[in-house]
Amino acid sequence: MGIGGKYGFIDKTGKIVIKPQFDVKSAFYEGLAPEKSGGKYGFIDKTGKFVIKPQFDDAWSFYEGLAPVKIGGKWGFTDKTGKIVIKPQFDFIWGFHEGLCSVEIDGKEGYIDKTGKIVINPQFDMAGVFKEGLAPVGFGYGAKIKWGYIDKTGKYIWKPTR
Repeated sequence: MGIGGKYGFIDKTGKIVIKPQFDVKSAFYEGLAPEKSGGKYGFIDKTGKFVIKPQFDDAWSFYEGLAPVKIGGKWGFTDKTGKIVIKPQFDFIWGFHEGLCSVEIDGKEGYIDKTGKIVINPQFDMAGVFKEGLAPVGFGYGAKIKWGYIDKTGKYIWKPTR
């Protein structure tokens, strides 16, 4: 909910439970929400208290216990204590789904595991999240993108038509 350019949270009845005080509109995942204060991002709990102090240039929601955070132009991951567990080294990232996360390195996307190890080399123009063991991957951009699906080993289940 936004009031006066600040955002807070309401419950299902519309009652304000966290007063509008934050610079961005976000949502809770795994009990925490990324919020911006003083130009930096941190994470609040459902009482509105920062449990991970604002220290990141950008931050996204937690998935599978880890949240993407940006420091100095690169993306990595923090755990719920605020400890960096995968150092910022990627140009872009998504969240973890089924133990893997798509990352961008030098304009190509691939996948890492929760240790930060590349498990499917960056080779795609687009790499989506895994669901039920498969992820969409594509080549090209916009209306001309060609999509296919890979499994968690990087093997094509359905090859994109080029």
